[in-house]
Amino acid sequence: MFILVVCSVPNSWALTVSEVVDRVEARYASPDCQAGFLQESTLKAMGVTDTATGRVYFKKPDMMRWDYEAPERQTIVTDGKTLWMYRPDEAQVMVGWAADYFGDGEGLSFLSDIKILRSQFQIRFAAPGSEKARAGQWLLELTPNVPRSNLSYLYLWISRNTFDIVRSKVVNPFGDTTTITFDNVQFNKNLKPSFFVFEIPEGTEVLKTEEGGMGQ
Repeated sequence: MFILVVCSVPNSWALTVSEVVDRVEARYASPDCQAGFLQESTLKAMGVTDTATGRVYFKKPDMMRWDYEAPERQTIVTDGKTLWMYRPDEAQVMVGWAADYFGDGEGLSFLSDIKILRSQFQIRFAAPGSEKARAGQWLLELTPNVPRSNLSYLYLWISRNTFDIVRSKVVNPFGDTTTITFDNVQFNKNLKPSFFVFEIPEGTEVLKTEEGGMGQ
């Protein structure tokens, strides 16, 4: 598997890349945010695309929770240190270290600390023909400062009116993509840290990740 208060701003249609990122950082400066999402994952070599829907939550520092609702239920949650991946239909949870999966902004974890974008990526407006922005959006192309085995480009679609991130697309070196479209983005909902700690239900099988995970 492979996510942000500023109102409409005068002259927001003629901003530089740095100014756009400034406003995105201001938008996502709140302690927490949440949104509904549609995820589309494509394996280029096989020509297969899978979709999933659910809701995602972010909280500073480094807390994140993905609640998948369809096509099957799944929860991926971290308190910034521990990672839990829970499949209720299989009564199984995998437990490990968050840094093994979400280090350096992987998995859109940068949405819990948006300033990581400037330190980890080269940011520019996407070149014509690379990806397509809808009317009323900025389209940013981000290239990692250090080559990564699972990420060649990150594209972010930014609302010109609110500076919400309305869509993201990760492209890996094989041309596989994960696109996530966000809706109903909300901020400052007073999410508790306990919401990002998974309480393992009784009778659930606990597995450790290969990267040196830990049980509970």
